[in-house]
Amino acid sequence: MANVSSSNGLEKYPKLRFKGFSEPWKTDTLGNLGTFIKGAPLSKADITDEGTPFVLYGELYTTYGEVTHSIKRRTDKVVEPQFYSKVGDVIMPTSGETPEDIATASCIMLPDVILAGDLLIYRTQKVDGRLVSFVVKNKVNKQISSVAQGKSVVHVRAEELSKIAISYPSDAEQHKILTMLELLEDKMSKQRELIEHLKKYKRGVSNTFFNDKVVAECSAVLPFGQAVEINPKTKSLPTEFIYIDLESVESGKLLQENIISHDNAPSRAQRVLTKGDVLFQMVRPYQKNNFYFESELSLPAVASTGYAQIRCVDNDPLFVFEQISSDYFANEAMLRSTGTGYPAINADSLAEIPFIKHPIEEQRKIGKFLYLLSQRIIQEESKLEALLKVKGAMLQSLFI
Repeated sequence: MANVSSSNGLEKYPKLRFKGFSEPWKTDTLGNLGTFIKGAPLSKADITDEGTPFVLYGELYTTYGEVTHSIKRRTDKVVEPQFYSKVGDVIMPTSGETPEDIATASCIMLPDVILAGDLLIYRTQKVDGRLVSFVVKNKVNKQISSVAQGKSVVHVRAEELSKIAISYPSDAEQHKILTMLELLEDKMSKQRELIEHLKKYKRGVSNTFFNDKVVAECSAVLPFGQAVEINPKTKSLPTEFIYIDLESVESGKLLQENIISHDNAPSRAQRVLTKGDVLFQMVRPYQKNNFYFESELSLPAVASTGYAQIRCVDNDPLFVFEQISSDYFANEAMLRSTGTGYPAINADSLAEIPFIKHPIEEQRKIGKFLYLLSQRIIQEESKLEALLKVKGAMLQSLFI
């Protein structure tokens, strides 16, 4: 592939393209290149276990990417012929929560799928629908957001979308670009499958060690507050530190190092961490966004009071971390939580949860094994994030 200038007068060229292609890209409006059809009048209420595959508009935000090869939903309803997909149809939502949400699309690569709900079906014979979908979602998305109307619910009309201009190359160059992107998508799909397999395996192993049956049969079960020190007395805040709040951790991974000064610290910044401390998420504990403070960071670390700070004296910290991150412990925490939208558990109730205690050597083996699985998952997720960055950069350079 070669780098080229992005424009030459009125002629348009992508920043990056395959060798052998040098002609400028054509530009035209979606209205001139194809037609829009409103989706079939079906909704979530029409979902059935069996029947014809069908897509609802909300799934564009949660389930389907730029290109769709398999369909999740089915319905036993029958609709007019124009609502059944043709290979290469592009679907776009007519409504969403924000202008940014509404600027999305997916190309359906299957025939006879019912396209329903608040969807616009876009059909064109002049441009590959997959290319249209990539361009709509990644290049002209801001233009689409700018024509969306509404406040609490945002809408966009086919008449406005028809005016949006897109640029596209020859059929041969389209084929080259889309083949490469599909290879990348396939690699990302396999990476996601690996991550899900590892998560399922780790969860199964964890559930064999930590469950109600083990609690009932184990001779060494004691209240959590007797096994560890919860919210130990802390020293004064350092002058500058890394602040860990409830948004900083996801699935055991520290997402970012937020550096703040003592003078600008929020009132919730109170838990000064020591290496080996464990943080338990007190608000919405079912999310299990707990954290093991394994090694020192570039600055001292201070956690929010949204976490319980757990210091392990006679128990292995990895074993404790994995137990409090298990389904068993999360369920026990939820049973003791109060509130509906933001259920939370207090330190006294946390201390009452039955803790499964094993001999220290056994704890170390269990904790290390489960933690290594967690680290493997984090590594594989990092690989997926890198692939997503590659895709994002390519989409900006391959299209105009």
